[in-house]
Amino acid sequence: MSYSKIISYKIVPQESYQVIHNCPGCGGKSHFINTNTFRVNANGNRVDVWLIYQCMVCKHTLNLTIYERINPSSIPPEEYQKFLENDKELSRQYGMDKLLFSRNKKMIDQKQISYLLQEDKEKPVVKGNEKSIHKSCIEINNEHAIKIRVDKVISNLLQMTRSQEKKAEQEGRILVEQSVHQKKIMLYIK
Repeated sequence: MSYSKIISYKIVPQESYQVIHNCPGCGGKSHFINTNTFRVNANGNRVDVWLIYQCMVCKHTLNLTIYERINPSSIPPEEYQKFLENDKELSRQYGMDKLLFSRNKKMIDQKQISYLLQEDKEKPVVKGNEKSIHKSCIEINNEHAIKIRVDKVISNLLQMTRSQEKKAEQEGRILVEQSVHQKKIMLYIK
């Protein structure tokens, strides 16, 4: 398929993921949020590093293990210093790392993820046969695999209602292709 230009967007989470977890303080399931702080605990010549989450209701804490019983020299020195300084950017980065939650067996609240659709770049014009050419192609990268409503994102991008977007898709004026887990969505517009 050929197209005149490719516009690329990326879906960027706005904040750390919230965790749904049984809270001993509340006596049931509760939402825990990132406190943007780390706890570094030394035990002999080994250290543990945790990202601290906190219950939104009673402020009970939950430690998510980043490193466990590791030699401090195995951690990059810049990163280790950022742990000690409670670097907000690093805590945000770990707070959006799905592998961290998976390793800690914690459930992310998919409904509470706020995100922005950010224009990434425009790729050069590609020449093609006028009959097969699409006016443009929009590439949406979802590297964090956030669960999104594709029709809602597309209708927002094209500034149309979802019913107008569905009609345009049925009429063949737009074509939507998705990869597994919605990590990449391609939108071809005639």
